Amino acid sequence: MTLRHPRPLIRAAALLIVAALVATACGDDDTDDALEAPVVTFDATTTTTSTSTTTTVALGPVAPLTGAPTLADLADNLDRPAMAVKIHNQDGAFPQAGLEFTDLIYEELIASSATRLIAVYHSLDAPTVGPIRSARTSDPPILANLNTPGFAYSGANPGTLSRVRNADLIGIIDTRPQMYRDPDRPPAPDNLMSSTAGLYELLGDRGDVPAAILPYVEKGAAAGDPIEGADVQISSSYGVQVVWDEERGEWLRWQMGRPHTEVVDGGAFDGPVQQVGTANVVVADIPYGTSTVDERTPEADPTGEGPVWVLSEGKVATGTWRRPTEADPWEFFAEDGSPLGVAPGRTWFVLARTGEVTPLTAE
Repeated sequence: MTLRHPRPLIRAAALLIVAALVATACGDDDTDDALEAPVVTFDATTTTTSTSTTTTVALGPVAPLTGAPTLADLADNLDRPAMAVKIHNQDGAFPQAGLEFTDLIYEELIASSATRLIAVYHSLDAPTVGPIRSARTSDPPILANLNTPGFAYSGANPGTLSRVRNADLIGIIDTRPQMYRDPDRPPAPDNLMSSTAGLYELLGDRGDVPAAILPYVEKGAAAGDPIEGADVQISSSYGVQVVWDEERGEWLRWQMGRPHTEVVDGGAFDGPVQQVGTANVVVADIPYGTSTVDERTPEADPTGEGPVWVLSEGKVATGTWRRPTEADPWEFFAEDGSPLGVAPGRTWFVLARTGEVTPLTAE
């Protein structure tokens, strides 16, 4: 497989939406080489790309889970519940599929040196999502502030199944044909895939529309000290790295000593891949105990308060996270007590047991 640096059409459009916020604040022009557009101008409601032709893109309402406006023709997506999907994140999972279309990604520990992801979809759709893996008892409290989301997973032990079934979410377990085994991927359990269309079909009319759960600031107003990259310690024996890519406006991610990859545009397993990136990275140091239904599995407690590192727009700010109850949104505060926020866009939220962020040079 070849690692490349493309932007699929829908992702490029989403990036243009975020860029429109710059013009609302300051009226500056911007550029986007991925669309072969030497000049891109914005006003408060449209995006105009100037090449040999001019294209106007109408903007819709602000998506609550990204803080950025949608494209007008995707505005109806905001009237549906969020869809959370448990994603495999160890050897056998890569390249993953569909992360580029998420609004939010949670990363939680499932062992001392292994993590699993919860990919949260709402404003965009992904043609392929996966590989999908099993639930953990950490998942219901993490997702409790999304207002009864869908939750797709591949199964769980009896105790975890009971927790999920009694939580404020709609569980969706390995249901065919909407969830299927991809024969081109490594063998089960590393090849269960789906799509947001299939998962929302299974959800039906259940669930409720989410509200914002992260604090946002205007584009260009992120607080903190500039850094090129960072080492992110998640546990005492596991860490990842991120590097700020100015061109993409994203933190590119490395894990296990390699670029973290996904297939381009939800494509085939053996097709082109790209490095995973997100506009923001939040690292929250939270308590972990032992799951009461599986003594081998750590269980996150995403309530209370603790240290936080907010990486946004090439900067890092340190402070405190706060979430009084599972139903409450996340709040971030700087060391002087002033509120912190993330820039509009996708956020990668690391729920760390031994959280620490160490600035690194991009090299």
